[in-house]
Amino acid sequence: MLGDGLPPRKTPWELYNDKAALYDREMLKEWDDNLSILLVFVTAVNSASHLQAALFSGVLTAFIIGSMTYLIPDNTGTSIDILQQISMQLANNSMPAYELQPFVAPAWAVRVNFLFFASLGSALVAALASVLALQWIRDYDIGLVRVTIPRERALRRHLRFEGVQSWFMPEIVAILPTLLHVSLILFLGGIMEWLRQINTIVAVTMMISLAVSAIFYVSTQLMAAI
Repeated sequence: MLGDGLPPRKTPWELYNDKAALYDREMLKEWDDNLSILLVFVTAVNSASHLQAALFSGVLTAFIIGSMTYLIPDNTGTSIDILQQISMQLANNSMPAYELQPFVAPAWAVRVNFLFFASLGSALVAALASVLALQWIRDYDIGLVRVTIPRERALRRHLRFEGVQSWFMPEIVAILPTLLHVSLILFLGGIMEWLRQINTIVAVTMMISLAVSAIFYVSTQLMAAI
């Protein structure tokens, strides 16, 4: 008979499922790769794919620990002031008693800590959102392969895909790297403000290095987009 030996023709539902599976596979792989790269920058991942220790957040936390000391009174310095006052009183009985002055954090220290904490918050939000997005990506097609009826499988897949679009999942995945860029800019801004208080030459050198790096980064992004 005509057509003997040829594979059976697929139904429209089966053709839809094949095309949808290919599209979903490429879409989920792209999202998974982008989010995994982001997590590698923010966190260290061991061979079992568990979060082990923060990279960027860990470095930022180290700077925060150092900068927070400028927001609290220095007890060592206060003790030295009291001892100096006592020594002066012993040498001159007319010296007034020591009065503890209220502590006021330097304005630059407040700015530095504000930038550091804002950077840390942005990085943690990006990392948490990335983990949640990766979990959702891995759950996207779970259960579909067990559906043997082509029409039912197509309807379930379409329902999930519509949910992805209605919850702006592509936009969320695309904006997460931008959130991490904002975190990095805030962190570098805090470093620049801190260095400006320590040494102007070092701060200017750091600023030039960052400017060159920024120009190189923007240039590579533009060339990749062309």
